Amino acid sequence: MTKQKNEDKLSGWSFSREVTLGTLLHLAALLIMLAAGWSNLQKDLALIRHELNRLNSSYDQLQKHMEDLSVQGREHEYRLQTLEKTKTAAAL
Repeated sequence: MTKQKNEDKLSGWSFSREVTLGTLLHLAALLIMLAAGWSNLQKDLALIRHELNRLNSSYDQLQKHMEDLSVQGREHEYRLQTLEKTKTAAAL
């Protein structure tokens, strides 16, 4: 029996299989914190998803406006060329 006690003292580590109320409270607090963190992450992901959808729709609108401006620019260029041709033809 003394040999076993000496071996226990040499290892320096001991493990007690008792579950105390404090241990249960620590475990419950840890689980609550994990659940709260998970919930917060889900909320943040939903916000990010919403913002990305808004950004995509804004990008699509911007793309449409750019195409419209490009078409208008080409139309104005053709009109200008026509006016220049008629002006030079009238000058001759």
